[in-house]
Amino acid sequence: MEFVCPSCKNNLTTQRQGWLCTQESILFEIENAIPSFILPSRKSAVEKFLLTYQETRRREGWGNTDVEYYRALPYHDQSGNHKRLWRTRSRTFDCFIEHLQTRRANSHRRILDIGAGDGWISFQLAKRGFEMIALDINMDPLDGLGVLSRMQASDRANITPVRAEFDYLPFPPSSVDIIVFNSSLHYSRDILQTLRKSMALLREHGVLYTLDSPIYRNAESGKMMIQERREKLQEQYSITIGDEFAGNFLTFGLLDQIQPNYRIEYLTPHYGFTWKVRPLIAAALKRREPATFKVIAISANR
Repeated sequence: MEFVCPSCKNNLTTQRQGWLCTQESILFEIENAIPSFILPSRKSAVEKFLLTYQETRRREGWGNTDVEYYRALPYHDQSGNHKRLWRTRSRTFDCFIEHLQTRRANSHRRILDIGAGDGWISFQLAKRGFEMIALDINMDPLDGLGVLSRMQASDRANITPVRAEFDYLPFPPSSVDIIVFNSSLHYSRDILQTLRKSMALLREHGVLYTLDSPIYRNAESGKMMIQERREKLQEQYSITIGDEFAGNFLTFGLLDQIQPNYRIEYLTPHYGFTWKVRPLIAAALKRREPATFKVIAISANR
């Protein structure tokens, strides 16, 4: 696989220890058998984020010591910790797969999974014959890219883990066919910038998908959601989060700003009747607008 410097985008020189950017004199090494492209100037911010993120995830009951847990996702939560959430995500995944299959061709084989986490969606897509790149900054063995090292070789086949940030991607333009942000785009501090940088990596007729990130019509509702999350983490776990961890959200107005360069399709998974009436209930009770979750497919207008 070809890598470029995530900062200057120049080609890298292969070294025994990793990859060297001669332009900026940066050596990107392999960490725990995973190529790592975290820029030296970004390491402190990344580690600070991970301290809070990993502690929060542990408190919330994520991760598992049994590899069968990951193989069963998204259809079965063998831990029992998040059954309701996984029911929703399984329906999102089905909607995504159905749309992906309609676009699938022999040339559409390489998928970049940005914010891969424990890699469950990469496992599912690799089983379907796709060449996967699972990208994340988290290498935790229970809840990050480190899960790959615990899987059998057959599970890891066709999956290449890469450690890198959303906005500092170590890939050349036109190098992947499909990009997936699976419950991860809302971690971007600047969603439009992240989308534009990612779209540049797509080959002709490529598509970027975003799954399970909250969307609002009113930005104020999104801001209220973030504040509610801050208060919940403080109350339940005594965790105080800063702006770098608070998360983000999408709005339909924000996504409209990337037009007319891109074509956007909104796909609605079937979550059931109760899910449909949530906005009506919230309005009747004078609560904030609940988040909408859709599969969003973005492609270049060519």
